[in-house]
Amino acid sequence: MVPLKWSITMHRKTGNKKNIKKNIRTRIAGHAILQDDKNMHNNAENKHVRLVLILAIVAVLCISLTIIIYSNMYKDDVIDYLEFNTSVRIVPSGAGLNTNTDSLVFGKNYPGGGGERHFTVYSANDAIVKIGVSGGMKDLLTFEPNDFAIKAKDTINITAYLDIPNSTALGNYSGKVHVYFYKPENN
Repeated sequence: MVPLKWSITMHRKTGNKKNIKKNIRTRIAGHAILQDDKNMHNNAENKHVRLVLILAIVAVLCISLTIIIYSNMYKDDVIDYLEFNTSVRIVPSGAGLNTNTDSLVFGKNYPGGGGERHFTVYSANDAIVKIGVSGGMKDLLTFEPNDFAIKAKDTINITAYLDIPNSTALGNYSGKVHVYFYKPENN
């Protein structure tokens, strides 16, 4: 606020009423100008703050929408899913044998070695089948065929190929085989 009493008191000493009114007007006008400058400055800052806030909200909404869209994009397309264990024990040399039929186990093998196992895929519906591997076996296994169409009530024989690079460290490697059945694109 403008110190009006100070201004009036000062002019009372001079006794000039005309100067008192003029000084009051000048001080009030000067205060109004200063106040307008402060308001303009505050309004400009507020506009920037509002703009940044609006942009932040828009960015968060866009990111959230993207996550929701991509997380649900293929969820409805998967009509079935199978998962089973796979493993191999890599030793310095020698051969191994494993007759386990409940999982894709390769037994003992060695760096530079390999092997193959077979399994059958059945589908009650028309589907696109994609096979993948996770865990320590990810870089050691491939499947033939992979990413293929299967007709309803049909079976397809799959060969899993184990290929162990020479540089592979000795030890136990395990993982999961994932078999996804997707709706065909024309449905």
